[in-house]
Amino acid sequence: MDTSCKWYSRRPRQHARRALSLVEIVIVFAIVGVLGAVSLDAIHASRESARQLHCQNNLRQIGLATVQFEGARGHYPTGGWGWKWVPDHTIRSRFGQPGGWIYQLLPYLEKQTIYDLALPVGDQKFAESKIHELLATPCVVFHCPTRGNRKVVPFNVLRIPKFVNLASPPSIVALTDYAANAGTKVILLEGPNTATNLKIDDARWPVLSQGDGMMLYHHRIRAAEVTAGLSNVIWAGEKKVSVDDYESDRIGGNDQSMYSGDSYDTRRYAMDGISPDWYKLAGFMAGNTDGDIDPLAYESQSRLMFGAAHKMSANFVMADGSTRRLDINIDGSEFKQMTIRHRSME
Repeated sequence: MDTSCKWYSRRPRQHARRALSLVEIVIVFAIVGVLGAVSLDAIHASRESARQLHCQNNLRQIGLATVQFEGARGHYPTGGWGWKWVPDHTIRSRFGQPGGWIYQLLPYLEKQTIYDLALPVGDQKFAESKIHELLATPCVVFHCPTRGNRKVVPFNVLRIPKFVNLASPPSIVALTDYAANAGTKVILLEGPNTATNLKIDDARWPVLSQGDGMMLYHHRIRAAEVTAGLSNVIWAGEKKVSVDDYESDRIGGNDQSMYSGDSYDTRRYAMDGISPDWYKLAGFMAGNTDGDIDPLAYESQSRLMFGAAHKMSANFVMADGSTRRLDINIDGSEFKQMTIRHRSME
């Protein structure tokens, strides 16, 4: 009998593989889906936080430019002469520049090249072409990155078929996401209807006491007149723009050039507080019970208000150049008080 040792190569014992049940597969996909959703939410939240900081930085730059303007000129930028007026350096009037506050701030924002487009150069036809170029040139400091709407849009000639100091209306205009504080008293005027100095001087202008904010057409408001305290009074902030109007403005307030005179586009009022872009104001069609928003009721309010593209807060810059982030649920009376220049915060 062979007694020699024999070596055997033993194969490892193989266990039968059990197939995953349908329930287990569903659970795995559910877990992956939840993890993916959490990750996406975190990414979106991080991106929105960055966009909100960007928006706040824009207003900080606007605030610094405003403080420099006030220090150099002795007053805050004015609202201009109304929505039928564009920037104009050819008219000599005691009421200052017919263009709005954003145009007046451009040199203090290192945007002198945009500002100079309105300077009279060459013949009238060439000068007007440069005005058209100005009205259509965006300035990124006045754009909230969260909103993401178009910054240059076709001009709605149906709303303003003719300007006082422009032979033909522009074809496109640049928009702003920020508006100046006009207080709590709504005053809406077209401004002078002719460009002659006599007619401008005789135009029906409101007196300064009729307004309680930081802007009232041509009036030059000085820092000393802000008796409520420069750090307590809003200078400018995010304006209300409905999400339905990001791409095509139906109601006004987001369709005129950011450089034109006083309009819904460049000044807003305290009204009842801050209205987020996604919130539709109350107002229903007469006899309509299906809950549709009444366009007229909606129009009469939203284009006058400050708003917020962000989820829970809105950014503002105060009269001293400091910035604040306000909760969208701020009490309406508290917010109104922050827009009144001549009252204390007690």
